[in-house]
Amino acid sequence: MREDLPAGARRLAETLRKYADAERAVGASETSLPRLPRPSGGVDLPECWSAVERVRAEIDGEPDPTLRAVKHSRLDSAALELAELALARRFALHRQVVQDISHDVRSPLNSILLLADSLLNGPGPLSPLQRRQAGILYDASVSLVRLVNDIIDASRMDQEGEIQVESVPFSVPELLEEVRRLALPLAEHRAVELITEAEGPRRRLGDRKLLCRVLVNLVSNGVEASGENGRVEVRLADSKRGDLRAEVVDSGLDADVARLGELLDASTETYPRRHEGWTRGLGLAISGRLVRAADGAIRVDRLEDGRTKFQVDIPFGEA
Repeated sequence: MREDLPAGARRLAETLRKYADAERAVGASETSLPRLPRPSGGVDLPECWSAVERVRAEIDGEPDPTLRAVKHSRLDSAALELAELALARRFALHRQVVQDISHDVRSPLNSILLLADSLLNGPGPLSPLQRRQAGILYDASVSLVRLVNDIIDASRMDQEGEIQVESVPFSVPELLEEVRRLALPLAEHRAVELITEAEGPRRRLGDRKLLCRVLVNLVSNGVEASGENGRVEVRLADSKRGDLRAEVVDSGLDADVARLGELLDASTETYPRRHEGWTRGLGLAISGRLVRAADGAIRVDRLEDGRTKFQVDIPFGEA
């Protein structure tokens, strides 16, 4: 039973279970039941519930108690289906609204980010206070842009259902260069050293965009966790089975790897929502979902020296 159904739908489900024995006793006998209207795009749960109550009043006039119980049972089943359908449409509408708003928000946020970057790296001199304020503006803009991108990705995944994974040849050095290009501005701003290296076949067969999305998220999180003068290492190599193994190690010490593991294993709808580090949570849930869609595995461990290592094993063999 879905916990997000309202109390009325939950009561319907309980009634359905209550009268299940009576329905089996009567068997497959023909029992007339007034048809419930299928909800159109504009029908909401209160309207569905009103229709159910009108039909229920008709069923209450059935003189045979056993037959009346069977009709109520079937009504409960149909009403529960109506409630779930109406909820699904409501959730789909909410997701679309969130996605549309996120797209609208991303453009001005990118402008703010570019302005903050030009203030920090422009020719004009800044006082220490102004530089610190511009740095805060840059950090906030980066975090918000990443969050908006995660929201858009999560909404798109929920709407499209199953993730489509491509299988095309790609260059490993070019993939690493793209990851570095996308993550380097944040790393330089945070004074974090970014190291990338690759071993094994230079060409692989798989979904380059999917892997790039995962690695950029892991590297960006590593940069934020490492702090100033930290270090993030990205290494691509063969796994023992000949698949592609990606390791991202950051110098952030004593991370809560249990919580990070929960985030990687969660879906985008059920990832643990906590205020501390919540902007990282959705991105990790998306990364885990992408890796699993490609039949891969992702895990996080704390190394002996306290650093954090994310490991992705994904079946992208040699092209």
